Amino acid sequence: MKPAGKLERLLAAALPFALGAAVFVIAFWHIVEIARWAGQPDWAALLIASTGECMAVAAILEILARRRTGIGVKTPVLVLVAAVLFSGAVNLAAALVDRDTAGRLAGEPGAWRPVMAVWPVMAFALVAALKATRGGKAVEHLEEEGPAIAAGPAPGGAEVVEVAPVPAPAPPAAPVKAPPPAAELAPGPDEGGSGATPRGSGRLALAELVANLPADDPRSERQLAADLAPAAGLAPATARRYLADLRKSVAA
Repeated sequence: MKPAGKLERLLAAALPFALGAAVFVIAFWHIVEIARWAGQPDWAALLIASTGECMAVAAILEILARRRTGIGVKTPVLVLVAAVLFSGAVNLAAALVDRDTAGRLAGEPGAWRPVMAVWPVMAFALVAALKATRGGKAVEHLEEEGPAIAAGPAPGGAEVVEVAPVPAPAPPAAPVKAPPPAAELAPGPDEGGSGATPRGSGRLALAELVANLPADDPRSERQLAADLAPAAGLAPATARRYLADLRKSVAA
């Protein structure tokens, strides 16, 4: 960038701050004069003068913040207007009121006594309204989205696009353990085989599973057959027949 361009940018940024500082000092001192003239002690006059200027600065900052987050700016604009009107009225009074030979304000303050007495309370109420009407919806929305990568000039004049951060991948789910393989099913008497049911058969495995169930198990016979059949290596219909046989043998 050329030196002339840098100087212009520097002046464009510095002059508004210099002008604002000059206006701040002049308005501050006029408010101090009027507050003292209205009967306020020196320390109270200094605080009253600071309220009007601080209100204006706070309102400007609040307007900028709300525009970034999408919140309405009606309340901070109202606070800014109130601060400007108060400061302007006080500065106008300081220019119109007669002064004595020492340069101090003379005459009766009149309505300025109650105005200076009630202004700190009004200033507090207006600033509190900034906080009360801010709301957290837009702020929470920005926190959920996370900060985006700011765009800036890239080498060679290429345009840099703002990219939102990619969320971290979810952790992989824990592997589901497969049920232990059931014992090989040997044909029993009901399945067309001959002789007694071997020890490792599905009937015996089903009997062991039923024996381990609590006495107050609320499931019906159909539900038990459907739930226990895979572990015993049986079809649900076969498991249901075996359950009926087991219950008959227990009842007998």
